[in-house]
Amino acid sequence: MNRVNGYVIIYLVSVISFCAAEALNISAVDGDGRANGTEADGGSSVPVVLTKVSQIIAREGNCALIDCNITGDPFPNIQWFNSHGHLLDTTRS
Repeated sequence: MNRVNGYVIIYLVSVISFCAAEALNISAVDGDGRANGTEADGGSSVPVVLTKVSQIIAREGNCALIDCNITGDPFPNIQWFNSHGHLLDTTRS
């Protein structure tokens, strides 16, 4: 019997949807001369993923804690998908 039988390997991809149209107008240099790449016109900032999730291994039917630090202004909407492309239910606790 396979040692990994009963385990599900889930590759998670975080999908960030960002609704601010100003985020597409990234300026290379701020008004104070700082090069940024993350700030957009109007004082908002584009989403930045601070930590990356590569793979999670969990026993089927058990919960898994997934931590991914993301920032942006306004705060981005985050969705999680499994390796089959199905949207995961993140409302369950």
